[in-house]
Parts: sequence; C-alpha cells; structure tokens
Amino acid sequence: MSDSLNSSVFPTVLASVSTFVFGVSTAIYLEEYLPSSGLLRTATRLMNVNISNLAGVATLLIVLLSMNSVAILVRNKYQQEAY
Repeated sequence: MSDSLNSSVFPTVLASVSTFVFGVSTAIYLEEYLPSSGLLRTATRLMNVNISNLAGVATLLIVLLSMNSVAILVRNKYQQEAY
C-alpha cells in the first residue's frame, strides 16, 4: 500500500475502532451501572447532558452541510443557464 493511503487509512481505522469501543462502553455504563447517589451520580448526570448536547451538534452540522450543497447546486445550475 502506498504511504499516503497508509497514512490516511490507518488513523481512520484506529479512530473508528477506539471510538466505537469507548462509545459502547460508555453507553453500557450509563444504562446499567449508573450510581444512585454521590459524586459519581453528579458526574454521570453531567455526562448525560453533554452527550445530549453533542448529539444535537451532529444533526446541526448535517443540516448545514446539506443546505450548503443544495445552495451550490442551485447556484451552478442558474449560472450555467445564464450563459
């Protein structure tokens, strides 16, 4: 495999695998082993709030990228018709 392909595929696979393992582990912990009181309960509640907020960020980014793509396509179509 070429160096450029190897330098982009390896980090992508490594990040995907580690993110999947960390995400599934966190989800299992939050669903099954959530403490009922104490400092850990407060920390896990803050994690839940952060996870919920970050879920909204991905949706917002997808919407913005989609709007940008549609705007580019429409602009290109009307610019071609003008000539």
